Amino acid sequence: MRPGEPAAVLALSPEHYAQLGGLSSYLRHAVSVLDRKDSERQSPVTFLGRSTATPLAEVASAPLREPPVAAASRRDQIWKAVLWALRCRLRRRPAFLLCGHLYLAPLALLAQRLAGGRALLVLLGLESWEPPPRAAARRAASNFDLYVSVSRFTTERFSLWSGADRARITLVPPAVDPQLFRTITRDDVTRCRAELGIGDRPALLTVARLDAIPERKGHDRVLRILPALRERYPGLVYLLAGDGPGRESLQRQSDRLGLSDAARFLGPVSESEKAVLYRLADAFVLPSEGEGFGIALAEAAVSRLPIVYSRLDASAEAVSGAERTWPIDPRSPPDLLEALDAALQSGRRSPTVDRPVQGLPHCAVESFEQAWGRLRSAPIRDRSSRPGPSG
Repeated sequence: MRPGEPAAVLALSPEHYAQLGGLSSYLRHAVSVLDRKDSERQSPVTFLGRSTATPLAEVASAPLREPPVAAASRRDQIWKAVLWALRCRLRRRPAFLLCGHLYLAPLALLAQRLAGGRALLVLLGLESWEPPPRAAARRAASNFDLYVSVSRFTTERFSLWSGADRARITLVPPAVDPQLFRTITRDDVTRCRAELGIGDRPALLTVARLDAIPERKGHDRVLRILPALRERYPGLVYLLAGDGPGRESLQRQSDRLGLSDAARFLGPVSESEKAVLYRLADAFVLPSEGEGFGIALAEAAVSRLPIVYSRLDASAEAVSGAERTWPIDPRSPPDLLEALDAALQSGRRSPTVDRPVQGLPHCAVESFEQAWGRLRSAPIRDRSSRPGPSG
């Protein structure tokens, strides 16, 4: 391999490049930093994801120098990664493998073994907290050159079982750009409330995937205490922004509780639509047990919403520096009810749309991009002789 030659970069993801959700948005931002062209010799990043969902229209034409590659299946993703690695080897190009999910670790290390270079594993949360069911992924976990973790909580949980060298783990929380929320006006809020048909009614918001395992996000917990909360706040609506495999189950629960008018399932929302929701709500709630960081919590904090969050996961790191927060044990309905009562009181007294947006230093865009820029420019050593995962 030619000394000083820029590395070719392959980013592996279990999701489509333009898919909704925290995992995809984090990887999009990281890859956009890695793809920036500092010299004529620097090759574009190859993003190889899975075409498992309808792309989000506003990022489907994302500003990468090469169009993202969507594999039709797991086998197709393996073949595409192997071919990419073999091309690097034939052209004697150093490689940088970015693995966007622990379950793809064996494939990332296989590609590294074929191409040489350095491999980095991104630790985004829940999937990193316990040993994965597949033995190959467990063995691969400790064999990366570099790791990026989104939270201290996730770093601790991963380190407990993986045996990875903690000195190789860099903490890089997700970035939140306050400018997205500064552009929202009271007219935007009034218009959105009219479109939702909620007028000036009190509004509670959760932005999260509707997970098939309810306790990961806690929507079901909010629905259970909503009748009691509506006795204190007549007309209260609960806005659930997001989609996922748990939607039908949550809608059935809502119907059983007689909440068809109160619980509004908004489905997937764009970044611009989401920004308006943060500014129109009176309080934000995420009584979860599975947040590896909680990008939605950080967005709510930037918007200066009153926030009810969980003590049982990494949520506290997301809301660090926020003014109006209520930590709870999400398994306790009384705790959740009283915290939401206090948060709604605060939100009704001082509407979010009237409060200036605040930046969060730990979620600064500049810090995120500097951290990933340093990872991109780190020297690449030839590691092609290193053994891959066994078995």
